[in-house]
Amino acid sequence: MNVAVGNRDESLAPAERRAEIAAVDLALYSTRFTGCRDRQFEFARGTLLAKIYSSGKLDEAQLRGAHRVLADFERAEGNSGGVTMPWSDRDDTPTTGKDSTRRAWTNSAHDRLSFLLDRELTSRERQLFIDLFVHDYFKRWSGDRLPEMGFLLTGYAGKDQATSAGVSRIQALLERIARFYGEV
Repeated sequence: MNVAVGNRDESLAPAERRAEIAAVDLALYSTRFTGCRDRQFEFARGTLLAKIYSSGKLDEAQLRGAHRVLADFERAEGNSGGVTMPWSDRDDTPTTGKDSTRRAWTNSAHDRLSFLLDRELTSRERQLFIDLFVHDYFKRWSGDRLPEMGFLLTGYAGKDQATSAGVSRIQALLERIARFYGEV
């Protein structure tokens, strides 16, 4: 009987277990990550996205997801914060029987960002999203934030480990965003 890996009632003999682990390792390592360095995906200098992009740590789907978020931020911004309202003459007459409530609406980019933040991302992903896109990209944090993000999100204390953890968390977030925008 052929049972899927990890779905057994009893453990394997040590030799069989090592052989199975080696087969899984081989399958995992046969898929190589290839970072995308297409010039159309460049980000603002000095940002974490630019740093990770320049080191080749993001694939094309992740880059497309990040660009879709940034494009939605640009379309959703404005003096009204994305909220628009129709203009009309003021009517001081009594409103008995009339619907006099003002209506406001937002543009589709604002709605997509709201839906992404409120319904699609977990609270930790939302925190990372705000740090990555709002605080770092638009407010321009200074310093090397990757180790700090890795430490805060995963608890790694060493700079190299924390940096790797920060990059992997950002990759996972951008992968989720890419799925949301249909880029995967």
